[in-house]
Parts: sequence; structure tokens; C-alpha cells
Amino acid sequence: MIAQRLPGFCTADWTRPEAEFNAALRIVPAPMPGPASAPGLLGNAVQWAAAQGLDKALAQYGGLWLFLYDSVRVARPFAVVGEIRLSAGVLEAEIRDDRNWHGRGPAFALNHKLWVACEEVSQQDSFGFAVFWGSATSKAEVLDGFAMVREFAPTASPGVTHMVGFRLADPLADPVAAQDRWAACVARVGELNMIGWEGALEPGLLDRLPASVQAAPTTMRLPVEHTLAISDFDLAAAEPADGLRRRTLKTLRALFSEALTSD
Repeated sequence: MIAQRLPGFCTADWTRPEAEFNAALRIVPAPMPGPASAPGLLGNAVQWAAAQGLDKALAQYGGLWLFLYDSVRVARPFAVVGEIRLSAGVLEAEIRDDRNWHGRGPAFALNHKLWVACEEVSQQDSFGFAVFWGSATSKAEVLDGFAMVREFAPTASPGVTHMVGFRLADPLADPVAAQDRWAACVARVGELNMIGWEGALEPGLLDRLPASVQAAPTTMRLPVEHTLAISDFDLAAAEPADGLRRRTLKTLRALFSEALTSD
């Protein structure tokens, strides 16, 4: 049958090397994508998330956040300021305290969760990754999840810590005002980290921030029934008037009131 279409083709051609066989049948192999052209898992995730609608993701997560966490080195709570914004057509997260960490990188909403990957801005020798329980459709007011980072010590040991994010404010349209607010909040979080959050937050919240593992590794999991994450809709519909998350949001916004209204 093949010989009728390709004169000279015979049974022996089936045993030829692949390149010769393809040439005999006049087959042009499809080009194989190389590593440089493949976007990779992270690139695919960011592109897929963007295709679901950046406007929706920005409405759910965009704004100024305070992220409380337990240090992987010192057994006490610390905090960083985070801002989630649109940048160059992607959702971007910037996370910073006043001295140890300043990271920036892509954020994407998948499976009712917010995923963040940040590279250290100044030294570019560190990388952090976080995943939070978020919101299905409404604007998130509290995020709850884990951050995977390295220890800020000569050993640079890898660590995982529980991290809870509280919305401080919505995005600002004016980039100059947004930058001023950002700088004021970074300075304020440095003051509060130095003073200690134990005196600023009630024991009920501190008890909900599990201590990171200081001695031996373990498996960490955050079931949905234990998360503090909540949207503005559920906060209004299900959280009691004196609920822990309502009280904490009110307390944190008061602690940052001057920074949030910085001129």
C-alpha cells in the first residue's frame, strides 16, 4: 500500500533508524519544545489564574494587609506588611518588614486560595512561598495559611510557619498616596515588632497562632474548619458582633490608623 504511494519503499525500510524512516516516508517531525520555551508549572499557574479574571482576583485580595506569623527562629509573633496589586498585567504581592525581609513576586488565586511566591528584592538570595485559605467569591478580610521561608541565620535552615493576614485597607488609586501609606505602614510594623505583639493583641488571637516548630520537623495541615479566613460577606452574615476576627480587625486598624491616613 505504501509502495504504491512511495515508489521504492520496501519491507526493509521498516527497520531503518527513525530519521531515515521519516525521510523515506517524507515525514516532517513536529519540533520538540525546549526548556527555554516551556513556561513551567509556576508560569502555567499564573497564566491560568490570569485567564480566570484579574479583576475578580484583585477585588477579592487587592489591598493592604498585615501578616502575623510566628518566627521560625525566635518563639514569638512578628508581622510584615503586604500589598497585593496589579503590576504589568499580573497580580503582584509585595511583603516587607523594616529590617529582615522585603520580597516581591506573583500572586494568583486558585481553588479558593491565594498563592504567593516572593523573591528577596535587595539581595536576591532568598525566596519565600505562601498559600492561604481565601475566599470563593467575595472580598477577603482575613487570610489564613502557611509561609515557607529560610531562617535568617548563618545556617539558613528552611522553615514553615503559620501566617494569618488581616486586611488593613483597600487599594488606593493614587500611586503617590499608596507609596506614602506603604512606607508609613512598614515603619509602624517595625515599631510594633520591636515593642512586641503580645501587648497589642488579645490572648484569644495569640492562642490561634500556633507556635512554629523549633525542635523537630513535622507535618503541617490547616483544615478548612480550623481556619480564621473569612470574607466580608461571611464576616457580616456569620461572625458575631463581638467575634474574634471583628475585634482583631478593629484593633489592628486602630494600631495603624495614623499610617493608613498618612499624608
